[in-house]
Parts: sequence; structure tokens; C-alpha cells
Amino acid sequence: MDPVSGNSTTNIHVGDTVKWQWIGNTHSTTSGTCTAGGYYGGSCTPDGNWDSGLQSGSATFSHTFTATGNFKYYCQMHMADMTGTVNVQP
Repeated sequence: MDPVSGNSTTNIHVGDTVKWQWIGNTHSTTSGTCTAGGYYGGSCTPDGNWDSGLQSGSATFSHTFTATGNFKYYCQMHMADMTGTVNVQP
């Protein structure tokens, strides 16, 4: 996730692995969608594809994508203000 804008798009291919890395602050990568809200606001619904749980320090989390599609994710701490999409192509 981009810590400046709070949003990120990553383009990969089927079989690729995305690795999230935390440096300092507490965040998560949780697959699902959000509706807009204020800082630490909005409403997010997980879809069960992956969930790192809240992480901080120098933690990492990896997920391998085995199907094409646009996979949305968010941070459990920052909700709708920190989201991303992984676009998986053949």
C-alpha cells in the first residue's frame, strides 16, 4: 500500500506473489471492498481471499494469485482511507 496517498494499484500475472512489508506503523492487507468515510472511517467488508491481520514493525505477508481478476484490499486500521487493487492478468 502506498503510505502517502493511501491507495495502490499493482499489476501482476497469474502465479505471481505479492509481498507486503510493514516498516514501523500498524497496518493490514485484508481482501475486500470499502465504502468511503472519514479518516479511520467508512465501512469495509472482507471477502475471505486473504487477511494478514494487523501487523507492525518489520513484518511481511505474502499472497500468491492463482486466478485472473481485480482483487481489492484495505487496511483494517485505516479502512476506506487506505485501499488497493491487485490486477491479475493471464
